Amino acid sequence: MATIVQISDLHFGSEDPALVEALSESIAEISPDAVAVCGDLTQKGKRREFLAAAEFLAALDAPVVIAEGNHDTPFWNMFARMTAPFARFRKRLARARTEAFLDDRLVMHTLNTARGVQARPDWSLGSVRLREAQEVIDQLNQGHKDAAKAVVCHHPLITPRNAPFPARTRRGEAAARILAEGGVDLVLTGHLHVEFAERFPFHDMTSWAVGAGTALSTRTRGVPAGFNAIRVTPEAFELTVYHSVGAAFEAVRDEKLARRP
Repeated sequence: MATIVQISDLHFGSEDPALVEALSESIAEISPDAVAVCGDLTQKGKRREFLAAAEFLAALDAPVVIAEGNHDTPFWNMFARMTAPFARFRKRLARARTEAFLDDRLVMHTLNTARGVQARPDWSLGSVRLREAQEVIDQLNQGHKDAAKAVVCHHPLITPRNAPFPARTRRGEAAARILAEGGVDLVLTGHLHVEFAERFPFHDMTSWAVGAGTALSTRTRGVPAGFNAIRVTPEAFELTVYHSVGAAFEAVRDEKLARRP
């Protein structure tokens, strides 16, 4: 069995200080094989926010796979947003961050759905390059043939039923179809600040979209801050949702997500 902790939307810069140590302690208690971080580590892409995120992640006793989020670009520096939106993200998180995790039970790889600028009014929305989605499948297929395959990105590819607002990820549905047909088991996302687990309605319908709520941000959307733990067994993905209760996290719901035969 392998265990993933899925966290997202830490938003250092607008984090709840009481939850930072609680999240670290909860992850240590779960003792995961890997931590998937689904973007928005910072609030405005400031250096001090990245340093706080890097310090937090470097202290975790597990490999950390980190995807970019729309808040991880320099908020005020338009030139940087246009020319190198994630340069600061990669530089400041270099010691804590990996793009992939690989063992004989689990393979994970990131897919960037965030953009510095876009040709539409809301730059916070997601966008997928379909070529990159196929490249991620190629990377995942280099792992053990029986390993679970997971993709880590920020934006949901398809709007889940309990979304507080539409995802509107450009080419998201096409990307979801590519990943499902490529045998991806889990697509781990954030952005919405609410948790969910739904099947992709493509191929054999055994690919799961799993969203995590905001781990630390005070910007909750009707759901307490929280995170997910996912235990990978041969038959299922055993999902446990954690919510903040005061200055601690507690398990509030368990769910079994069937794996493809």
